[in-house]
Amino acid sequence: AARSARMAPHWNDLPTGLDLTQLRQLADELSVSSDDLEDVWQSYIRGSLSQFPHLGAGSSVGGSPSFTQSDPRGGTGYLPATASAGNLLVELDSEQFGGWGDGGIGHLFGDPADLVRGDLTAIRYHWDCL
Repeated sequence: AARSARMAPHWNDLPTGLDLTQLRQLADELSVSSDDLEDVWQSYIRGSLSQFPHLGAGSSVGGSPSFTQSDPRGGTGYLPATASAGNLLVELDSEQFGGWGDGGIGHLFGDPADLVRGDLTAIRYHWDCL
């Protein structure tokens, strides 16, 4: 299924000072450690273990990317996320398409305007897995 427009935000995009009491309660109910609430959020709210599939991550065209490791943009070979060529063009989640190790995600980053012109030279591929 394609990612919903009402997708839960990435952990890094949550407001500062957010009350995480209910997330800790969810971790306790699932018998999962609440020591790493980021993992609980990413896996059980947004990810493939979510009980809320309409809020979860998944494959998409455009939008905000998800990462199993870290965002490569701004690092070697990748323009920053704020650059036009740092936009997510396509994201493929291995939960839907298979093939990137344990729960991996493949990305194509680039400038949508270049794509419209048929210029694929600046598109960058990235994949990561757990």
